[in-house]
Order: sequence, then structure tokens, then C-alpha cells
Amino acid sequence: MAKIRITGLVKLANLVRSDLSRPISAGRLGSLRNNVANAIEMVRGVLEKHGARASSLPTPSRRAYEFLLALRFDAVETQKADPSNNCASASSSFRGLQRSLRTIVAELAEGPETEACEQVLATINRLTD
Repeated sequence: MAKIRITGLVKLANLVRSDLSRPISAGRLGSLRNNVANAIEMVRGVLEKHGARASSLPTPSRRAYEFLLALRFDAVETQKADPSNNCASASSSFRGLQRSLRTIVAELAEGPETEACEQVLATINRLTD
């Protein structure tokens, strides 16, 4: 029997896994619960229509489906505090920052060359403005 491909199932499982890994509001939990229930029903419908089993899904989709089936939303604690205090939503990342800092430190370690120090200072000012 041919594999049945269902687009978006792995993405949904990853989104749910990510959202449940940090504090979550009751509203967001309800939304996730509805999305998961709809996805499970859709997958069941597709499998039934084709007379297939979950084993007919490609491995990533099958694992995502099994993960979604095993979820127990009633066991998830919801966030009671102000959601604006959530650190995860305020985090940022900067590509290449570590390399830039290593370069700055290496240039500073070479000695007090006026031109190099001025370039480092200009780089730091540019990054902090």
C-alpha cells in the first residue's frame, strides 16, 4: 500500500510541543486542543477513506500523529500570572554575535593599536545603537 502524505501534521506537532514546553494561557491551551482535535479527525478521515492505518503514514507524520493522539490536555497546567511577563516571548537572538565578540576580544588582546581600538569601539557603538 502506498504511503499517505498529510501536509502540516509534523509542523502542528512541533508547534504543540513548543507551546507546551513553557507556561501557557488557558485560551491558548483551548486553541491548541481544538487544533489537535481537528487534525486528529482529519487524519482519521483520510486513513478511513483510503482504508489505511497509521502505519501507512511516513515515519515523521506517523510519529507526529501518535504524539498528538497521546496528548492529555487536562494534565497541562495553565499560566495564572500576567502573560506579558513571559521571558520566552521577550527573548532575542543575534546571528554572528558570538563570532563578532571573539573578533573584538582577539583584537583587544593584540595590544593597544590605536586604529584597531578605534575600529573595535566603532563596532561596539554600532552594535549597541
